[in-house]
Amino acid sequence: MYGIATDPSSGIDEIKFSIGLAPGAPAINLEKLDIVFSTPNTTPIILTRCTNTSTSEFTAKLNALTPVTSLQKNDQVEINFKVAPIPKDTVLNIEIRPGVGAALPFSKTTPATITTTNVIS
Repeated sequence: MYGIATDPSSGIDEIKFSIGLAPGAPAINLEKLDIVFSTPNTTPIILTRCTNTSTSEFTAKLNALTPVTSLQKNDQVEINFKVAPIPKDTVLNIEIRPGVGAALPFSKTTPATITTTNVIS
């Protein structure tokens, strides 16, 4: 997962990560996928798929280039969305909710020093 900071002194304002299917899993309709994003200091935001990155929508691109509406076997899709600036050492909570099947929640923490491009672990 990466955090992009237009202005590092303000914090991370864009999140990027890649997803793929588990072996044997059926294709996922990304138009029915929701992503729930929050931090300890923010209300959860439900993001839906679109063609432009914003703070209420996410983009899904095959190999980070081509917009797609579904996740197929052997695909690697990059998810990208904007956020209000997130400061250093902040926990990010993300839940991926497919239209069918179980949700996948995970948490990451922003680095202690914010630069233009950040690995979020």
